[in-house]
Amino acid sequence: MLAEQIGVSRTPVREALGWLAAEGLIETRQNRGAAVRAVPPAETANVTGLRATLEGMAARAAAEHITAAQLANLEKLNGEMHQLADSPSDENLDELATLNSRFHEIVHSAANNPTLHSTLRGFRLLPLARRTFRHYAPVRLRRSMSSHCELIEALRNRNPDWAEAVTRAHIWSGAMTQRYDEDARAARDS
Repeated sequence: MLAEQIGVSRTPVREALGWLAAEGLIETRQNRGAAVRAVPPAETANVTGLRATLEGMAARAAAEHITAAQLANLEKLNGEMHQLADSPSDENLDELATLNSRFHEIVHSAANNPTLHSTLRGFRLLPLARRTFRHYAPVRLRRSMSSHCELIEALRNRNPDWAEAVTRAHIWSGAMTQRYDEDARAARDS
């Protein structure tokens, strides 16, 4: 059915599903197809811890290697993200998520560590690492944007300790925002 919907043969679909299963993103079931894998809360916390550590390492290294052009790109993206966050429509928040990914990609690239960069790229494939700003309360969205400003300042000052600390806190804050907002929605719905 999927092959028909996207207009390709079954072979590339099977290969893609096999790749997604190998990455742990889907579960294949005998004679029942494939489904997106549910991620238990303990695994989410483990991945968040790894991501905070690795992104912190990237920010630390970026503070030592970032170029003026990369800093200028971060500042430009940050300004665009602030404008989108000030008018939080679904469309703007989706664009904000795209710009946020670019922002983090620049920091990863500035670390000048291809192995670390490649490892962090893998985290973007995990659904639990793909945060959506649609679930952020306005105060939490402002906090996230504020973290970006502080990271830029740490990078501009070439302060690796500050850059790492801000980044680790930013990743944990994002994870906890999603958790607290999910808890609040569940309480509201019950």
